Amino acid sequence: MGDDYYDGVQKRIDVICERFFVEHVYYNKITSILEVWVYNFGDVDIQVDVYVKGDAEGSNYTGVSVNHMNKTMIQVSVNATSGNELSITVISRRQNTEYGTYVVSYS
Repeated sequence: MGDDYYDGVQKRIDVICERFFVEHVYYNKITSILEVWVYNFGDVDIQVDVYVKGDAEGSNYTGVSVNHMNKTMIQVSVNATSGNELSITVISRRQNTEYGTYVVSYS
């Protein structure tokens, strides 16, 4: 019973220690891939899923790992055009959420 209690407390601590944000977003019009860079500045490694809504939609729900104090690029297939407004939601497997927005621009 003590081990179960400890495991439950440790899981809650990991949830509280998660800290991440959307650092950078880039859309590659040739490959139709939205690159979402997530930076994990927390004390624990995380796994995240990325969902894109708005003028174009897509998702990557493979649980991409982002080690603590590192950033990772997550690719989402999206059929977007210049001027599209995208809402990005990054959800950790511990259910913490971060949001970002991006306007597609061809330069």
